[in-house]
This record gives sequence, structure tokens and C-alpha cells, in this order.
Amino acid sequence: MEIKIDLKNASSKEDVLQILGEVLGYDETKSWGKNWDAFNDILRYLDKGGIWGTNEVFVFPVALLISNFQTFKSQASNDFAILEDILNETKSANSEFDFKFVE
Repeated sequence: MEIKIDLKNASSKEDVLQILGEVLGYDETKSWGKNWDAFNDILRYLDKGGIWGTNEVFVFPVALLISNFQTFKSQASNDFAILEDILNETKSANSEFDFKFVE
């Protein structure tokens, strides 16, 4: 399963977390911490219906295809590095998870 994530117009951690949450089923009706730890938890529970088991169950293998990331990377480089670390850690822990930054 490929999940497309478009970070167009995202220049801050808050922007990116909002987009990531929405794409993965955490809209305004399902509150979550909107921080890097909470995002890490979301990734760990994709196949279980999310943190509370009430979201969509994602069937693995899963690949996140992240586009239009350049503004975020240049304007919030530390947060981009944290995002990349979380994605790499998830990939290392789950061989059926992958991600790509695409042009």
C-alpha cells in the first residue's frame, strides 16, 4: 500500500504534523498529541487501527511517498531531521514499512 503525503505549503513542524495526522486518519475529530512522539506512536500502530484501535487499519507492506518536502527541509532543518530519524527507526523495526522523499 502506498500512502501519498504532499507537504506543499508546509514550512513548520506544526504544518507537517497536521498533514501527517490528517493523511493517516487523525483529523480534528480524533485528537492526538501533534508532536514527534505521538507521530512515532501512530506509525507503530498503523496495522492495528491507530493508537486507540479506532482508525483505519493499514495493510502492510506500507510505503509513505512524501513529496514537496523541500520548503520544510530548508526552513525547519532540525525538525526535518527528526522526521527522517523517526521514519528510519520505523523502517528498521518493521521490514514491511518503507518511505521515500520524492520530487
